[in-house]
Amino acid sequence: MADWRLNIDDFLKGQGFERKEPDLTHNDAVVIQEFLENIGRPVFENITDQLNAFKEVKAEVVESSFTPPLPIDYFHLSVFNRTQPKLTYRLRFTKEANGQVMLGAEYSTPNIYGENTRFHNSALNRTLTGTTEEDIASDFFQILQTKF
Repeated sequence: MADWRLNIDDFLKGQGFERKEPDLTHNDAVVIQEFLENIGRPVFENITDQLNAFKEVKAEVVESSFTPPLPIDYFHLSVFNRTQPKLTYRLRFTKEANGQVMLGAEYSTPNIYGENTRFHNSALNRTLTGTTEEDIASDFFQILQTKF
C-alpha cells in the first residue's frame, strides 16, 4: 500500500506547489542581523557611493517598510535615472531543510507609476556564511547591466 504522505506530496508537486521552507528562528535572526550590519549595509552603501558619482544617477539605501516576524532591520537599494525610479535590489534570507541559512537577492523594475509590484529572484543563492561584499556587488552589477 502506498504511503498517503507521498501521494499528497506527489500530487501537490505535480500541481506546481513547492514545499514550505523551515521558518527562521530567533538565533537565525541574530546571525542575519549581524551579517546585514557587517556586510549587507556596507556593500549597499559602497554601491550607492559608486553610483552617486555619476550625473543624473541617484542611489539610496532605504529602510524597508516590511515588518517581519523576527527582529531584523531590512533595507533595500533604490537606483534612479534622472529622478525616475529604475531598479530596486534587496537581500532575502531563507532556511533550508538541512538548517542552513541561505542568502539570495531580489530585484524589481518599477511599473509606469513607479511602484515595485513584482520582485524577481537574482542569481545570488548561497549560504550566508562565507558570503562576501564582492558576491553581493557582483550580483547587483549583473542585474544593473541588464535592467538599467
